Amino acid sequence: YSYQRILTAKLGADYANKEYLIDMANYVLDKVLTVTPELVDYNNKVILKMAHPDGYGQLKSTLEAAGLRIKKDKLSTIWSPDKEEVNEGAKTVIVNGKIQTFVADTRTSTKERKYLVQFDLTSSGRLYVTKIQEIVRPDPSATPAKPD
Repeated sequence: YSYQRILTAKLGADYANKEYLIDMANYVLDKVLTVTPELVDYNNKVILKMAHPDGYGQLKSTLEAAGLRIKKDKLSTIWSPDKEEVNEGAKTVIVNGKIQTFVADTRTSTKERKYLVQFDLTSSGRLYVTKIQEIVRPDPSATPAKPD
């Protein structure tokens, strides 16, 4: 993160500015997507502490399933964000980036991905994560069947 962004991030009662939302979205995605079998449980606990109570159960199930797969397949992933789109009113950030997957020391893939991170902000200034979702792009090679 740039030093400038840290200086301009603002959070208040029912308000978080663009810079703060970007910082928090990147923090959340880094914890969820930059993982190793050894770190995944810790990272998931950090994110669950930020989860909105209404979505806690769903998020916990999703993170635990991903964690089991990471450990079972001995995967490591590294997330590198490169572009953010913010909607301050909706408290959402769409983050584009690349995710690299490794098995042991061998990189098995590098893929472009896009994620939505949505927040809820209380009147006391507490920021909750309400949604972390991959935005799946349609496969251009998959052509829909044409009606007869």
